[in-house]
Amino acid sequence: MAPQPENAPSTQLITHMDDLPRSDGALFRDMRLPDGRGQVTHVIGHLEEAARHGVAPEDRPVVNQRAGYCVTYAYHEPGTGAPRHRHSAYETLIALDGAWDVTWYEGRVEQHTELRSGDTITAPPGMEVGFRNLTTPPGRPTATIISILGTDDPDIAYPDDVEQRLKALGL
Repeated sequence: MAPQPENAPSTQLITHMDDLPRSDGALFRDMRLPDGRGQVTHVIGHLEEAARHGVAPEDRPVVNQRAGYCVTYAYHEPGTGAPRHRHSAYETLIALDGAWDVTWYEGRVEQHTELRSGDTITAPPGMEVGFRNLTTPPGRPTATIISILGTDDPDIAYPDDVEQRLKALGL
């Protein structure tokens, strides 16, 4: 059995997917865009971001520990997702269920791939990547994609066209 951090009882390090709280993503401005609407669960990480924005308890990480990375579950209906964005660390996206269209740029050339359950894509630091839900599992209104970011702080930056859309909404 792996040793536990001294300041965290083991029960505070366990999460069960069916019990995870969902929020409207107050930490991510892009989730207020019409095509970005969805819900998220911040499992671990994002501590500095939550403190900076004074977010409500439901938007804070479930596991309140600095781990050196962030794990976020994003839940989206078909046609919604995250617009192109970039981080200063590696971001790995894992399709938990449903199908997802992932967009990224190699130079100025737009690339796409479709991720299905268990598929992954990793964006290196500075690479623009975005995703959009295509389908949901039978009987469910949303599908889930997991983001693992190689830093405690998401440090999100958007390309100019996305920034303009955010500013037009006062975000």
